[in-house]
Amino acid sequence: MSAAAPADSATGLRGSQQARGAAGRLSGRLGLLDRPLTSYYLVLGITMLLLALGLVMVLSTSSAAALDNGGSPYAGFQKQLLGVAIGLPLMWLAARSSPAVFRAAAYPRSSASSPTGGSCWCR
Repeated sequence: MSAAAPADSATGLRGSQQARGAAGRLSGRLGLLDRPLTSYYLVLGITMLLLALGLVMVLSTSSAAALDNGGSPYAGFQKQLLGVAIGLPLMWLAARSSPAVFRAAAYPRSSASSPTGGSCWCR
């Protein structure tokens, strides 16, 4: 054995072979990011993660406050869960809609503003 590149006792590979193996694994994993739907799945996964973390935070804070007031510890969480149950299908529909739908929905809103720039619909 040479002193320049000692063998790894666990794998039996030398330093340069280990580096090439690690680079190959890394390039293989980075290749997964080159797929066509990667950005869609990343956005979907991050959205679901943030949604789950938000629900856990609502559950932990509202349960403590509700127990302190003598109410149900799940009341605030159930309201948020109802919002998620309504919001996720609406989000899916909005994602599948064409821009023309949003333009058509925006037109009545833009014509409802007053001449001074304020909105009339909120009176």
